[in-house]
Amino acid sequence: MTDVGPEATVMQEEAFGPVICVTPASSDDEAVAIANSTRYGPTDQVYSRDPDAARHVGGCVQPADGRGRQT
Repeated sequence: MTDVGPEATVMQEEAFGPVICVTPASSDDEAVAIANSTRYGPTDQVYSRDPDAARHVGGCVQPADGRGRQT
């Protein structure tokens, strides 16, 4: 699914099955904020044409464990 907003149900609820959502962001900081705003957290995948940027962003996101984030 492309152009999925961070408030969309599929971004905020646990999905079962092979689902990949792509949410556009205008900056690395916005991408990290979006990723960290979901209850279940991002997976361990960060894609970028810039390996250094991918490592930086990967270090900023807070992946949740399988039980979701504690709120």
